[in-house]
Amino acid sequence: MHQKENAVADLAKVLFLQKDQAKLMQKTIEKRKQVQEEVFQNRWSEIVNLARLAEDGEVQRLERQIESLRTQLARKTSEKSKADMKNKLSIRQRRLKKLLWAQRQTVMHKKAQKALKEAADLEHEIAGKKAEEALLLELDAAYEMQKEQLIKQEADLALALSIQSRRYQDFLSKIEFEGIGRNQIARLDRDQIEAILRSRPEELVGFKRQRGELESLERLQTLTKKDIWHLKPLSGHSKTEQEVLQAQLSGELPNHLQEERISLLELKLRSEEWRKDLILMEEDTDADIKLRQGWKQGRVSEERIWKGEMQQRLELLSMEEAPQRLQILHKLATVQKDIRRFQRQISSLLPNSKIHDHISPLLHNPVARSLVPKSLLSPLQAPFTLEGVTIEWSDVYDAEWADQWPEEVVHDHVGMVKRDRFVPIPNTYRIPPQYPLTEQELLQKFLEMASSENGNSSKVVNVPLVVQEEPVAANSQKTGIWKYLPDIRKPFTRATA
Repeated sequence: MHQKENAVADLAKVLFLQKDQAKLMQKTIEKRKQVQEEVFQNRWSEIVNLARLAEDGEVQRLERQIESLRTQLARKTSEKSKADMKNKLSIRQRRLKKLLWAQRQTVMHKKAQKALKEAADLEHEIAGKKAEEALLLELDAAYEMQKEQLIKQEADLALALSIQSRRYQDFLSKIEFEGIGRNQIARLDRDQIEAILRSRPEELVGFKRQRGELESLERLQTLTKKDIWHLKPLSGHSKTEQEVLQAQLSGELPNHLQEERISLLELKLRSEEWRKDLILMEEDTDADIKLRQGWKQGRVSEERIWKGEMQQRLELLSMEEAPQRLQILHKLATVQKDIRRFQRQISSLLPNSKIHDHISPLLHNPVARSLVPKSLLSPLQAPFTLEGVTIEWSDVYDAEWADQWPEEVVHDHVGMVKRDRFVPIPNTYRIPPQYPLTEQELLQKFLEMASSENGNSSKVVNVPLVVQEEPVAANSQKTGIWKYLPDIRKPFTRATA
């Protein structure tokens, strides 16, 4: 027989021998469990009988006999009679101790059984909590992945915004504004520029398009930053935000935060009233220019405060509940705290309880284990199982050299062997190339995202565009030695002038 055939047949035979040995070992373990139960049942029946006698008044009868024997012993004078009396007294004292011990054992056994039942209930609770913990961890991982994608999107969006801003400035530099310097153009708002370009329709359309794209990208950037803020864990926020968010997680804001919310709301109302009054003042005559200018200065300073930290603070305080990820993390911390609490309760119910698989379920009670010799409680050698055994073949058909294999064994292909290890030839696996996006593609991607948002939260992360490789025609395939040479791509096919 061939050497490979011998090796394969021997491997199959060894696995069958291991399987048979595991069956014998498992039978030994089961037989030992039966012996443990028999020993315990014999000892326990004796203890139950003794405890029943103690409950029926045997203890009081023995105590009376012991007291009587002690009185008689004090009256005896001869040594022989004293020795006989002491022997009778010791027998009854040992009998009394055994009855009291049996009584204590039954009481302790009942308490241990009750503790085991409570521990089983706690284990059931822990299993449910761990399933909930796994679900919350999965949700948190999904939020973390979404946050990382949004951070990457924010970086790409900042690049797109800078490109669009540069194009907008280039567009403005090409427009001729009469009587306005180049430095003053950037200070004009949208309405002022549209008023200037009202008589020039083509330039007005171009301006609206450029400015609209810039503003849509800015809105998308704001939404993306807001989404990232909502996906941050508690440690990623500032101390002030942590204080408010923790208060929202607990369900109630402290008094000083409630007062701050009221003061900020008053500030917002006052700023809105100032804005309305300013609109009315714009309709007044030119005699009120000085008053209007001073009012504008006050309004600007108020809005500067309002658009800064105080507005963000009010938005945070006005939230009815904490962000979804913080709620998930709060629930996760609560669940993990409950699991630790249940585990501490089990440890207090069953201290120093080390139970292995080779012990009968009847001996899970510590009182029951104390009645069985330690030689029957020591763990045996764990049986070898074929579960999870996988044989990887360089040639799967070599397994046919053995007549039969155990059903538990899985056969698989080893994959790449030593003689096949080589550097793959380019385009062998037809992986589509991924080029960096051009400026136009990057802008187009985010402008489409901004148009699809319509003021809603972004939450949608687009992956970079992947250029699919066109299939190679059948008549253009290489033949001979040329098919082993890589294709040299034209590096400037996607470049724009």
